[in-house]
Parts: sequence; structure tokens; C-alpha cells
Amino acid sequence: MHYFEFGKRDTTLYSGGTTASRNTGIDEILEINKVVNNNGTVGNVSRVLIDFDLSFISKSIQDGKIPSTAKYYLNLFDATSEEVEVEQPLHVYMVSGSWKQGSGKLDHDPVTDNGATYQYRNHEAKTPWVTGSVLTEGGSWFTASNGQYEVSSSYDLTFDKKDVRADVTNLVNNFIYSSSVYPNNGFIVKREDSGSYGNNHATASFDFNTGQEGDSSRLGNLKYFSRETHT
Repeated sequence: MHYFEFGKRDTTLYSGGTTASRNTGIDEILEINKVVNNNGTVGNVSRVLIDFDLSFISKSIQDGKIPSTAKYYLNLFDATSEEVEVEQPLHVYMVSGSWKQGSGKLDHDPVTDNGATYQYRNHEAKTPWVTGSVLTEGGSWFTASNGQYEVSSSYDLTFDKKDVRADVTNLVNNFIYSSSVYPNNGFIVKREDSGSYGNNHATASFDFNTGQEGDSSRLGNLKYFSRETHT
């Protein structure tokens, strides 16, 4: 049996001086991108937040309609990604705090900031991604398990296989069976870096100069259809 659950909200977080405060909650396309300047420095990166309502799945497990051994996959469908490197991994983490989708688009002028941005989980309210920090950017996620299930997953992309079908069984099981520890705030999908933001289950350091997000390699612009797409 196959059951499909469509995302209930999603958005792209863009770094950079002019885009870090922009909410893109109703854009039709989600982007995982890295802009590399001519001198090899990184000018901008983007990450995707996506959230699913798991209440039907949870109840179906309780009712015996879905087995506890079920597998879960995150599917993202390519929307004309550009200049994709021959081979690269994507990483999926469990978001460690609440966030607001917002109603902005990347090209809004004036800027719409009434939801999640690279700078804040709710830019309008200036709510930081990590509680107690003045400003922590780019999202927050778990990087270490506090139970029997893993909190992250990865998926290997190739230039001719740009659709994503990442096994997120462990992550969904955490949401369903350990909701007091891992409340369902959805996933963050991103390229890897050497540091990470999170709560007490993760480190609160970030090095923007290393790892796939921060090095000078040009990996292409990954584009996926969002829940707001018209196609």
C-alpha cells in the first residue's frame, strides 16, 4: 500500500545581505542553491523548509491500518535545476523549533518578512532560530539522536537524477513516537556544512567557509516544485 501526504507548508531560506530578511512562503519554486563569486567566495546559499501533517499516519498506526514497520520517503520533484554537479549529497534534518511560513515571495518589493527568513524563524516578531541567542541564522535542526531513531538522512543526487526520494523513516518515527522530544516542525533540506545550529541536541556553531555550502565548488542550483506550484 502507498499513501501520499502533500506538504502543508514550505519556504526557502536565502542568506546574503539583501535576501536574508526575505520571506518566500508562497513562491512556486523551492531552491537549494549556492552562489559562488568570481574570486571563489560564497555570496549566497539557500535551504528549504518543508512540513507535513502526520496526524492521519499516526492515527492509522494506532488503528492498525499502517504497520509500525512502514517506510517513509521525502519526495521532491525537479523544476529545471541548473548546472548540477555530476554527483552530490543532500541532507535532511528534523527542524528543532517552530517556524512561520509567511506570505512572501523572493521578488516582492517592498520585502515581505512576515514569516521564516534566513535570519529569524519569524522575522516580523524577530524570533531567533536558537532560543537565547541574539541572532543565529539559517534555521535550527537536530544533529544527534536522543533515542532509537536517527535524526537525519541523506540522498545522493546525480546530474541525470535530480528528483529527490530520501528515506526519512527514522525522522518520521521520531515525530510520531517521540513527539515530546521531537515535535513535528518538519524538515530542513540543505547541502552539508562543517557546523550546525540547533538546540541542546546539536551544536550552536557554524563555519560558513567550509563544507559544501561554504567552499568554492560550484554545485548548481537545485529547484523543486513547492506546494504553491500551479503545475
